[in-house]
Amino acid sequence: LDSSGSPTVAKLQLNADGFLVSAGAALVIPYIDDTYDLWLFPTETEADANDTSNAERLADNINSLNTSLINDLSQAYEFPTVAAYKAFTTTFPVGKVIHLLDRKAEFTVIAGTGTANSFNIIASTQVSQSIDLVVGALVGLEQFGAVGEDLTTDYTGNIQAAFDYASTENVVVDGANKQYRFDGQLIANYHTTWQNMRLQHYGQVSQSAIIIGESNDQYKVSKLTNFRLGGGVGSSLASTGIEFRKAIDSNMIDCAVTDFPATGAFGIVHKGSTGTKSFNTVIARNHVNLSFTSYINTNGGAYIPANENKFFGCKLTDATSDSVQC
Repeated sequence: LDSSGSPTVAKLQLNADGFLVSAGAALVIPYIDDTYDLWLFPTETEADANDTSNAERLADNINSLNTSLINDLSQAYEFPTVAAYKAFTTTFPVGKVIHLLDRKAEFTVIAGTGTANSFNIIASTQVSQSIDLVVGALVGLEQFGAVGEDLTTDYTGNIQAAFDYASTENVVVDGANKQYRFDGQLIANYHTTWQNMRLQHYGQVSQSAIIIGESNDQYKVSKLTNFRLGGGVGSSLASTGIEFRKAIDSNMIDCAVTDFPATGAFGIVHKGSTGTKSFNTVIARNHVNLSFTSYINTNGGAYIPANENKFFGCKLTDATSDSVQC
């Protein structure tokens, strides 16, 4: 097999420099996931006929797997991709650390596949085992399968899974200042701490792109730092970028919600205790260096009860509210 696990090849050649090449003269690094024999034939005809009378045997029933590494709990086992792990046919001891290069993360082996969700718990397709994500104080979106700077793929499920996990485990979601696309709606019904985030919403439904505090019986603490939310370069039809419904404390520092093009769209809405905003949710908010720009209508930007919020150094272009003050 090649390094990605496919395709299977029956023979390779040595070029003039002594490197293995395919029939098309492409350099090949073989990856063999099984026991194997290896023969060096003097001619292609003898290789095709499997005539070993003049061949030199280089390997005899060699097991390519490093079983000592597999069973050694003190060392991690590495896979290039999730797919490579899932297709691996050998059972690891429970507790073994698995490093997935495409996720930029470490996981530990657990028994069974019943709890797998493809995000932080990934099931093997070959043995009755899964791997569970190992995190510290920060969790990254790529650890849940989202790919930074790929604006062609909808990562709503991956981002939502990361948000839910971080809230449950009381850790910070760090976006590593990379852009991530989502087409659906993200909901934070737990305490929320996001930083270094660059989200682009491409959704085609008139709804809030992000809701913080959706449940009627849950009041949230939300902390957003160095956070950017865009309307998918003019693609989003969302009515609101971020909608705060129930929160006991909200801090937004160095945040921007921009380029939501739908007529009547708001960058941010706080549903507080005045006017038609009936949730009566706001206890304290501190907003520093906010930017709400590029809205079609003069009512765009922000709709926030000023008497319930504190603003410092904010730029609310085309923003109206219950007397927003900066």
